[in-house]
Amino acid sequence: MQRVFTLAIVAVGLVGLYAAGAAEPAAEKERKPILLLGTLSEWMYPDSKLQGGATMSDGGHPREQSVKLQAVLTTPDPFEKVIEFYEEKFDIDEAAATPADEAKSVTVQDDSKDRPLALRVITVNQLDSTTTLVISRAKDEDQTHIAWLHYIRLGPKPDAG
Repeated sequence: MQRVFTLAIVAVGLVGLYAAGAAEPAAEKERKPILLLGTLSEWMYPDSKLQGGATMSDGGHPREQSVKLQAVLTTPDPFEKVIEFYEEKFDIDEAAATPADEAKSVTVQDDSKDRPLALRVITVNQLDSTTTLVISRAKDEDQTHIAWLHYIRLGPKPDAG
């Protein structure tokens, strides 16, 4: 319970800091609050379990207002089933058809060949955020792990081009 309370304080503080920024245009100030578990829910594998809590912190970039969210999820589902879920979620053909202000690119790297571990890294780049999913399962494990890292830029959005 203490961890959830601490996360709530951090989340409220970070959102408050963003809202207090007077230099942003009015349209930027209207951005919805960033909720840790609300954001995570968009990326969660169905029925996965949160391991060790989730965190939300300053993005770590000294010249850019940003937020970093992280969590590790597990599921007993096979590695291949988890990968299939995310491949469908990030359909490249669908991504190409999104409006310019929602444009995204999806990259996938497989580092499983000749290893006792199935490992896939999926990176989703959007105009104001980058999300990385590291999906892994060792041959002797009974859980597939999904490490989630979501970085959000809070300043003005770059031009969509």
